[in-house]
Amino acid sequence: MRWLRTLVVALAVGCASVGCASAGGASAGPALPVLAPTPSAPVTTAGLALRRTARDGATESIRVRPDGEWFFTPVRGSALGVAINHGRLDPGAQARLARLLTAATLHAEAALPDDVCPGGYRYRLDTLLTTATWTDCEAADRPTLTAVLSLVRNSEPDF
Repeated sequence: MRWLRTLVVALAVGCASVGCASAGGASAGPALPVLAPTPSAPVTTAGLALRRTARDGATESIRVRPDGEWFFTPVRGSALGVAINHGRLDPGAQARLARLLTAATLHAEAALPDDVCPGGYRYRLDTLLTTATWTDCEAADRPTLTAVLSLVRNSEPDF
């Protein structure tokens, strides 16, 4: 029985120095530190280049790196050329972009032939796995590509 009394004393001394929670939830000493949750891995996506060309041939582009940082290149000679033209997608937008770029529908829409459009823009999307071209006239037939374009436009409204 002496060994049991020694164990109880040792536990009491240990709990007093580092803090232990009792079975009833009351603390016999200071509470144990709460560990922060393990951070999740940052969202990454395939990098992309999206180019927009007007009927007159004026072209602007935006590139999105895998870490979500984007760089906008305005039309040559544009007043926007003197502004800072880069930023970062917020984590929600970056996660949505990652899902869109890996969607089977994106690859199916990329395989569709593009058409001549009397007005509006012609777009070209380049990713590691996909190249797609389409026009404003075909946007209704290409909802995934249109969603990618919309997401990029929300990040850089001048595009």
